[in-house]
Amino acid sequence: MWGQGSTAVTSDSTHVRAYDQNLFTEWLSLHGGRGVLIYWHVEKKSLAIHYQLINCTASEVAAMVEGAMQHGTSMVVEANYTDSHGQSEIGLGITRMLNFDLLPEIKRINKVKLCRPTAGDLDAYPQLTPALPRPVRWELIT
Repeated sequence: MWGQGSTAVTSDSTHVRAYDQNLFTEWLSLHGGRGVLIYWHVEKKSLAIHYQLINCTASEVAAMVEGAMQHGTSMVVEANYTDSHGQSEIGLGITRMLNFDLLPEIKRINKVKLCRPTAGDLDAYPQLTPALPRPVRWELIT
């Protein structure tokens, strides 16, 4: 019915306003009001494959990993695109161990120090050289 699916999803939260009487309602300063967060995973062709209600203070990284692994479809997620809230160093390590790529849009990337995937590829990313001072220490992750 939907055609061939991709193996990549995108995920993000949506603030939904809710009344104070709702037990899940919390104040979220980022959105300037009371409500709840719904965390969505959407396939490339705009089909929602997973959603979950999360606390306004909950980790979006944990919700991203859970949705990519527990989505209830037969799709094998190979990549997950997310914003800055859905990524962290721990999230990048966990998704690597779970065998899918976390592809974040990192705000203020000019202020972040990243790591090269391997030690020998000094010129592989010439535009990112200032942001890639050293290689990933895979032995620490292992």
